[in-house]
Amino acid sequence: MNIRKMLKSDIPQAEYICLATADKKLKCDEKQKQTTLLLYNRYYTRAALDSCFVLTDENDCAVGYILCTPSYKVYKKEFCKTELRKLTTISPQAFFNGISCLLGNMPYAKDYPAHMHIDILPEYQAKGYGGKLLLALCEHLKSSGVPGLMLIVDSKNFNAVKFYKKHGFKEIKALAGGIIMGVKL
Repeated sequence: MNIRKMLKSDIPQAEYICLATADKKLKCDEKQKQTTLLLYNRYYTRAALDSCFVLTDENDCAVGYILCTPSYKVYKKEFCKTELRKLTTISPQAFFNGISCLLGNMPYAKDYPAHMHIDILPEYQAKGYGGKLLLALCEHLKSSGVPGLMLIVDSKNFNAVKFYKKHGFKEIKALAGGIIMGVKL
């Protein structure tokens, strides 16, 4: 197993991992699959590839990833121009979900300008790889002078909340159904 920077050639596998690990309601039909990819994957692999890492198997095939944008300000501008426009063509709910992603992070972006998503195929979970991906990202962000990293996690995903707390994340704000968590770098 290896952790390295994500390459453009890893993007199709990253999209596969995103959908393979998503909740069933986030991939129940083609529109929902496209919404999920636009919300949680495509911006990062399109516009912030330098801050994305993959976990690879012995064949150098991605089996997990951590996607990140180091700047909320840049993310907001670029996401609105590309992903949010595409979400408006899918459905009003997809557009609303896109706006929610933008607004949820905004009040905390000064202290935590970077935000991330992490997914690992089930057969590679609970083996310490998530922590290693997170460490690789945090070292990259620190060396770039980024002061903090945040994410939104489902409040019912107790294992994920426990994982983030183990790695120094603190609860910033509880939302309806989610928790904004952050770590100072």
